[in-house]
Amino acid sequence: MITQQEKDNILQGFHNIQISIERMLSMLQKFEEKKSEVKKILETRFSYTNAEHYIHTLLNRKSELQSLKDFYSDIPTIDNSINNQYKTFLQSEITQFNPSGLHLLQPSSHTQIFTFLDKQINDQLVISPNDNNVISWIKDVPNQYTHYIDTLLDLQCKLHIFDQIKAINGSIVMIGANGSGKSTFARQLNGKLANNIVILSAQHFLHYHKRNTISASGDEIQKVRNFQFNTKLGNDNNYQQLITSDMNDLIDALIAQHTDCALELYDNGNQSNSFLLKTIKLWDKIIEHRHIINDRTGLFVTGNGIRQYDFNQLSDGEKAVFYYIAHILLATDNSYIIVDEPENHLHPTICNKLWDELEKERCDCKFIYLTHNLNFATTRSNCTILWNKKFKPPYDWEFEILPENEIIPEVLIMELIGSRKNICFCEGNNRSSLDYKLYCILFPQYTVIPVSGHRNVIDYVDAYNNISSFITQAVGIIDGDHHLPKQIEKWRQKKIYTLPINEIENILCDDYILQKAIDTFCSSENALETFHDEFWTLLADNIEQQATSYVNEYTNNLFKDNFLHEKQNIATLITELQNITSGNQIQSQYDTTISKINDFIENRDYHSALRFVNFKGRLTKDKARKIIVDKYENRILDLIKKDTDLQKHILETYFSDFNF
Repeated sequence: MITQQEKDNILQGFHNIQISIERMLSMLQKFEEKKSEVKKILETRFSYTNAEHYIHTLLNRKSELQSLKDFYSDIPTIDNSINNQYKTFLQSEITQFNPSGLHLLQPSSHTQIFTFLDKQINDQLVISPNDNNVISWIKDVPNQYTHYIDTLLDLQCKLHIFDQIKAINGSIVMIGANGSGKSTFARQLNGKLANNIVILSAQHFLHYHKRNTISASGDEIQKVRNFQFNTKLGNDNNYQQLITSDMNDLIDALIAQHTDCALELYDNGNQSNSFLLKTIKLWDKIIEHRHIINDRTGLFVTGNGIRQYDFNQLSDGEKAVFYYIAHILLATDNSYIIVDEPENHLHPTICNKLWDELEKERCDCKFIYLTHNLNFATTRSNCTILWNKKFKPPYDWEFEILPENEIIPEVLIMELIGSRKNICFCEGNNRSSLDYKLYCILFPQYTVIPVSGHRNVIDYVDAYNNISSFITQAVGIIDGDHHLPKQIEKWRQKKIYTLPINEIENILCDDYILQKAIDTFCSSENALETFHDEFWTLLADNIEQQATSYVNEYTNNLFKDNFLHEKQNIATLITELQNITSGNQIQSQYDTTISKINDFIENRDYHSALRFVNFKGRLTKDKARKIIVDKYENRILDLIKKDTDLQKHILETYFSDFNF
């Protein structure tokens, strides 16, 4: 809600800026007309040796001023639709630039300079004793106007950016690949006049040096807020000093304000919770097994069954919780709070709880998180995810609000766009899956994403490659699973590749890999022969199960590739079904498969059998673990990671037909 008076003040601020630009443009025009006279004044009265360059530098800003004039002539809509943060920004920024408070933009100063320059004719200086002030002002114009122009450019930058996010309700999570400009974006939001922008960086020196005295300057909180206004993103000139003094200044401000509250209660009976007590109360709520206490010698920590210990002995995560709470409680009303890597130092459960509580505590503020942590990003309620594709200062910002996608989950989209690599979707539920681990080794040029089953892989590749705004492409890898050749070729055309082996675990039981493992881990001399014997015994004991599993998958694949279409006549529908398969066909397929497996066993055709069977990981998790080495899967993956010959063998044997 904005009052009429607030609206009038903001509109007056824009009007003042427009007047200021007009006056500067007219002054530059006058300087251009009287360039030789101004040059002579600077040379004779102030001994300038580079007067012409001095003037030329100012006159070169004329095009920027003209551009500013065009920009500020388009006043943004000021009505009840603007949020409090944007309103506060406009009130603090726009209304501050008042020409009546800048002496070289005041009408009287402006007029006197014009009058003086107009009486200078034909390069002859006409100066009276009363002109000394005016001459001094002429000397100051280039420096002062340069400062005014830079200030308006800085404000233009922030106005342009805020105009793009002002309509976004709730918090914002900004994601993007490294180098896409997230930190630069945050730095541009911040500026010398930004009174309601708080930046909390990811770099924290979380140590407190106890003071022997309580600060009595009265400006402790303002000192903290001044720190918040600094960018702290790595390129401030006094960056190291800012970071190392931050925790000290923060706690000093809390203690000083707490003392003021205590004195107010003692002297006047006015009770109010200090920021220190509020910080401790929230910290205790987040870190439930500990409690912070404050006494005259400093901050200490207690807990059930433990001795009191010093604040600095808290873990980095526990101190980070205190740090974030205190800073955000001290932020000015209706602030934009920009948090770089909000998950830094924090356990995920604590991190989510902390920011949930802080967003509730400071519901007057808009939180803007810069993060690569996908789990954190998806926990923000009432949150808009911005994909920061590119940011080129001062305000050339290319971003996209991520839409909800029916096929690719939000968390997956965020992971994908955070990478500049092409994407490889694979089977597996998470990063602990064998698919993910092996493909990360074999295909380092790809960002590997496990998405559960083969159907998801197919859908995700299709969906991803159909999103025109993505600059990368996706491929997919699925297990063999007895897919039909026709299906395999159709998927291949879409960059979805099928392993020439039934399950990925069987790759790790390839003879070449087994022998490498035996040699590396000093297994018994007959380990390979023993493994083969165990394999054939396992297969012989499970012939019917393996054959039935094959027929099941084969039949399911037939239906997946041949959907029933008849909807009018039941007899036609039965005929259509019988044309796909029947009980006799299933029995025939089963008998053929039994014969095929028996041939594998009789001929000891390990290579062919390995590509056919599906023992659900029993070969690696049971047989290889017992016969070759404990924790076989993990140890063989470590070996593959280090051995380029193993990688080459796997790629040539199982992935040679993949167009990667």
